[in-house]
Amino acid sequence: MKKDEKAVNNFYYLTKKEVDMFILLLSRVWGLTYITEEELLEYSDVVVDGEIVSSECLSSSIDADGNTTSQFEAVISIDTVVKGDIQDAELTLVTNQFVRSEDASESFCDWTDVAHPIGEVGTYYLLDSDGVYELYTQGFIVG
Repeated sequence: MKKDEKAVNNFYYLTKKEVDMFILLLSRVWGLTYITEEELLEYSDVVVDGEIVSSECLSSSIDADGNTTSQFEAVISIDTVVKGDIQDAELTLVTNQFVRSEDASESFCDWTDVAHPIGEVGTYYLLDSDGVYELYTQGFIVG
């Protein structure tokens, strides 16, 4: 086996640390921040496993520059409370989206009424702002 072939073959045998470093490097290149599940759990106020049972677009507006701001609301039916003091069987998730003018030419409510589709199942890492729940950064993992 030639030296170059050996190097290519060894690429498939990366350690978890090497993979994490590679992902971190890629995320920096694309301007993203790689967050582990442990960090999501630590920084979230509430973590639940659940399913979206209803979802709708509450409002959508286009500013003078053509940028679109939309607010969505989804109800999560809770299967398991992983973190937090949640007594209810459901909670309401609010999602705000901002899209620059070159990426959106119309109000989001005109073409979609969901940010989280009905039936979406997973773990939701949430911030609690006086009973209003929002995803913590990349805080959704498909179940």
